[in-house]
Amino acid sequence: MSEALITSGRIRRGLAVVMSFVVLGQPAGAQGEKPPECRLRFLAVGNAPPFKQEIRDGIRYELPPEPGSIPPRRLKLSIPGKDDEEKEIGDLRVKLGRLSEALAFKLGEGGEFVLRENEGGEPWLRLPKPSKGGDFLVVLRRDPKVGSWESAVAEFIPDQAPAGSVTLLNVCGVPVAVVFGESKLALPNGKPWRGELAAGKPVAFEYGIADAQGGLSRLTSRSLEQGAGERTLVILSRADREDARHPVKMTVLREAVR
Repeated sequence: MSEALITSGRIRRGLAVVMSFVVLGQPAGAQGEKPPECRLRFLAVGNAPPFKQEIRDGIRYELPPEPGSIPPRRLKLSIPGKDDEEKEIGDLRVKLGRLSEALAFKLGEGGEFVLRENEGGEPWLRLPKPSKGGDFLVVLRRDPKVGSWESAVAEFIPDQAPAGSVTLLNVCGVPVAVVFGESKLALPNGKPWRGELAAGKPVAFEYGIADAQGGLSRLTSRSLEQGAGERTLVILSRADREDARHPVKMTVLREAVR
């Protein structure tokens, strides 16, 4: 066999290998990129309504909270689709200061999230979808313009903090002055800050906001600590009760990192 034929055969085989790689091993985007995975957890922050009770026949009974004083206890998360059809993602149990279970799904293209109290009912809240996949925490708070949980606003933050970390999030609508150990911060609204918090080593924590005279009013001085394999989330939100002791509500959550 001539050298030219041998060379030609090698070229054809080489091209066949390359073409098979292009067809079988090409990036997913060339054939239709798969939607990224997304996991959402929800956290409602704010002041709990005052405890009320009444005595009937000598027995004390706790009275239910007034309408709008707490978020809906159960919500359904869905994504609108074509022809007004919706794809239900799952159910949420919502309680002030408690993280919900994670809901996992394919992110897909376009659309938005819809939260409803009842299937087929009017939307309680519409949320823009994240532009990329990953784990996210949706922080819910009552709409300050309405002053009731009948309407809410939300903040998305990444939910991927490692063990040994602390994340600070300000949703007060104005900057908050924070002292975390040796760090002095002007914490902007809606932008999380992450630092280190070693296991078993408490760190001093203070925060304050501007007062009516233009000075700084220190509101809280305490310490933050956590155990091995844990992470901490601190959320500062506006008090949403007129009789609240402080104008800022502090929510602290510690959890083990899986």
